[in-house]
Amino acid sequence: MKKALAILLAALTASSLLMTGCGEKDEGNKDGEKKCRVVMICSALGDKSYYDIAYEGLKKAETDLGVEIKVAEIGTDKAKMEPAIQDVADAGYDIIFFGSTEYIPIIEKHQDEYKESKFVGFDIEPSTEIKMSNMFCITYMQNQVDFLAGALAQKMSKSGTIGFLGGTEGTIINDFLIGFIEGSLLANPKGKVASSYIGSWTDAAKGKEMALVQIKQLGADLLHPCAMGAGLGVIEA
Repeated sequence: MKKALAILLAALTASSLLMTGCGEKDEGNKDGEKKCRVVMICSALGDKSYYDIAYEGLKKAETDLGVEIKVAEIGTDKAKMEPAIQDVADAGYDIIFFGSTEYIPIIEKHQDEYKESKFVGFDIEPSTEIKMSNMFCITYMQNQVDFLAGALAQKMSKSGTIGFLGGTEGTIINDFLIGFIEGSLLANPKGKVASSYIGSWTDAAKGKEMALVQIKQLGADLLHPCAMGAGLGVIEA
């Protein structure tokens, strides 16, 4: 839920981009006309987080707009990011979605080679400067949505202590945390927020371990993970 509203609003923009990004040749998707081809590059599906939400949007675009979709799961090895971008761009995909600021310098490096493709980044850091005319980036006001999450969590808490678990420390995750703390303070000025960084986006076992520390040692009775796949361990705990 932490990004559902932002993604819903972004989807309205992205849907128009899907329609215009592939040109008039695809309008109505009539027989004999080329379909718009859309791909999303991600580490892996199954995180119950923003990649899974984005995939649901792709499937809706496939149903409602008649586009051809694909997901390229490349794992967590950063060395695979550049080859992945090159592969999908060389394959002629009309629109390429990516979910990390780290992809931007890689794409810019090859921008002269891939002028025909449109690149759409989501969950991009607010201070990022976009230099390409064929790149569109979506930035979320995650402090606002987590303000609501913090207020709700504190209202539901019986102990007055709630927990936040981030994947790794960074600008975006810290923005989540600040909003969560401010919301908690509004709901209960005497309430407490336990915060931890798992140090990984994929290590569910460590996520579970750190969640149990917050539950058993710190008394947190409501936990909020912002940790992609590692957050599955928090839910298990």
